[in-house]
Formats: sequence, structure tokens, C-alpha cells
Amino acid sequence: HAPAGPPRALCLPCRPACRKGEKAGAAAMSLKMFITPALAYAINQADIDWTNESTMFTLRATWVAAMSLSLILKLVIRSKINSGYDDRRVRIKASTQMGQEIEAREITVSEHDAEKVQEGIKQFLIQCLVTGFIHLKFGYFLPLILGMSTQVLMTYDSPLFQIHMLGYSDSGEGNPLKRPWTGGKNTFEDLWSKAQAMDPKKKEAMDRSKEKKKAGKLNKQMVRSSNGKKKAG
Repeated sequence: HAPAGPPRALCLPCRPACRKGEKAGAAAMSLKMFITPALAYAINQADIDWTNESTMFTLRATWVAAMSLSLILKLVIRSKINSGYDDRRVRIKASTQMGQEIEAREITVSEHDAEKVQEGIKQFLIQCLVTGFIHLKFGYFLPLILGMSTQVLMTYDSPLFQIHMLGYSDSGEGNPLKRPWTGGKNTFEDLWSKAQAMDPKKKEAMDRSKEKKKAGKLNKQMVRSSNGKKKAG
């Protein structure tokens, strides 16, 4: 018999895990679009006495348990990231956060994931504090229920969870799990942007900046037009 050749490497784009990773984001996004309003409608239509102490205690205990499990899962992901080291390079583009410009930089995959999981933990704790305050201050119960459902979907949709817990591939062109990951503004950034927009001086400065950009584009177009006419002449 002929000697067996070396085992063929499995092409990452052909792995079922990779295909699942590419589809998971879109599936979770479509779920989030419908499950929250559907759940809110179902709760409002349900014949449940939310003033009952036993019912409220059960809801609060379930919320605390769900948030605790979510936090533990995030800590497990952070432990997995810290226990390994991936020296692949990730180029981060320049951005603006909290009114400050962040320069472009290049970091390792491990550093990138460690930053992302830390950001996720901070945002999670802020959301828990805000939800708990709204419930205790105003007696609203809906934020607790919706917070649990959205947290499950957000966790499953997280690239950190899909890569480090589910083992999905993070490589390949068109793969939504390919780093760097972009996300929405966090709570502080959103509040900062609103505060900036409400400040008349800041708003005026932003308007002037926009006008300068428009004028610059218009000048470039005029220069190109004049150069084209000269060449034609």
C-alpha cells in the first residue's frame, strides 16, 4: 500500500462553524427587531398582578440571577482571553470618543479582545444600575423583563461569545467576526454627544466645521472644473 500522505488542512471558510458565524449576526439582529416589541405587547396583555409581592419578588430574583449569569459569562470570556495569547495584528482606525480624537494604532488580537470585553463589562454594569434605579424609583417592571431578553440576544450576538465560547472562525473575507469590530456608542458617549449638541457654543462650532468642509469640497470641484476646461481649450 502507498504511504498515507499528510492530513489535509481543513479550509476555514468551509467549516460549518465559520458559516454559522457569518449567519449568526444577521439572525440575532432580526430576532432583536421583533422579540422586544412582541414581548412588551404580550406582557401588557397578560393578566398578571404586578403589584403582588410574591410576583414582584420572583421577577426581581429572576432578573438578578440572569444578570449574574451574564456577568459570570463575561468574566469567563475575559479569563479565556487572558490565559492565551494571539499575536496577530489588528489595525485600529482613528476615531473620536468623548470629544477626544483617538489616533490610529496597531495592536494584537489578544489586546483587542481584552479591550472589547472590558468595555462590554463596563456597559453591562451601567445598564444594570440604570435599570435597577428606574425599577426601584418608579416601580416599572417592564425594563427588568426586557433587560433579561435583550441581554440574552446581545450575548449570543457578541463576537467575543461566538469566537471564544462557540468556536466560530474569525478569519476570511466578508466574515462579520473579523477584527476590528465596530459597535454603537456606549452610554457615556451617547450622553456626551447629546450634551455637545445642546450646548450653543459647541453647536455653533460644529456648524462652522461643517460649513468649512462643504466650502472645501466646493473649491475642489471648482478647481477640477476649471482644469478640465483648460485642458479642453
